[in-house]
Amino acid sequence: MEEKMKIIGINGSPFVKSRTSDLLNQVLKTAENLGAETEVINLAENKMNLPSGKLGLHYKDEKSNDDMPEIYEKLINADALIFATPTHWFNVSSLIKIFIDRLTVLEESGFLLEGKVVGFIAWGPEGGATNALENLALIFNHAGCVIPPYALMYITNDKYEWMEKDLALMAQNIIKQVKAQKLTNISWGY
Repeated sequence: MEEKMKIIGINGSPFVKSRTSDLLNQVLKTAENLGAETEVINLAENKMNLPSGKLGLHYKDEKSNDDMPEIYEKLINADALIFATPTHWFNVSSLIKIFIDRLTVLEESGFLLEGKVVGFIAWGPEGGATNALENLALIFNHAGCVIPPYALMYITNDKYEWMEKDLALMAQNIIKQVKAQKLTNISWGY
């Protein structure tokens, strides 16, 4: 029997229930309907210390006394990751920024996110959503992640006609990309 595809959603809102989490949950619901197993990590509910700033540290040797070791394992074992963030000061939320800084140990441990399929949602009613997406895309491209078509979505208002379709399309394309990579067994470099 084929193992279910695992997609992790990372909610970077300081609120567990928010416009950001609603958008993320819409994508994950579509993914579930297409057969994926999904899980949401609400960063606001996890203890996440500030990064140490030390390079060359393996993630298993990090002494953080927080929830990150468990989260690292979930990310490593996932097929795809979807990051959702509100915009704060024209960029990602501070929770997402701290989270990304903490992921440096996964790069230092051998680019452990390489080949993960990623998608991004930025909710920014006052602007900055495209800045947030550019930032996320650059970071995760450098980490060796794969971004399929229509997997960077910014929303600046409560409702658009195209929004429902595009949220579903993100889930569909992430699943297609994961399946394609599994069929071809691609090695990306590290």
